[in-house]
Amino acid sequence: MTTAQIRIFGKPILFFMLSLPALWLTVQWALYFSGEPNGLGINPQEISNRFSGRWTLRMLILALAVSPFAALINKPWPLMFRRMVGLFAFFYVTVHLGSYLGLDLALDFSALWRDIMERVYILFGVGAFLCLLPLAATSTKGWIKRLGPALEGIAPSGLYGGALGRLALPFSGERKPA
Repeated sequence: MTTAQIRIFGKPILFFMLSLPALWLTVQWALYFSGEPNGLGINPQEISNRFSGRWTLRMLILALAVSPFAALINKPWPLMFRRMVGLFAFFYVTVHLGSYLGLDLALDFSALWRDIMERVYILFGVGAFLCLLPLAATSTKGWIKRLGPALEGIAPSGLYGGALGRLALPFSGERKPA
């Protein structure tokens, strides 16, 4: 298979696969609001938060594994998927933050500030979001071209975001590994 064929077929397939967790969560909320049996359980806010948080970490790990995988197989084609996986990681961390802020805190930003000060795992989670924000903001082709080599200075923030996200787990009471 050529690189062009991998790009043409691989990107839509990967997009679909990376979208499946969000689709599952959306369907569960639709079932919940329609009064049908669903997978959100007795505390849907907590399930949403944990589900989106776990998928954020999975996407971050996958995004960070793309370059070593490409080096391991000595092929450049996996690198064409790195940006998509990274943007999905940002999407899931945004869903995670939105779920927490919207469902748990009812958009009360003063409560968010109190939680950041009181709970270290929320501090780590917000820190992870802030680390991923510049990567997502500069991921367009225009920004990549404009920044050029300076983009290398922004790239490690993805690693820091992943580390902060993983550090949040033991403090959150999460027992199930990501």
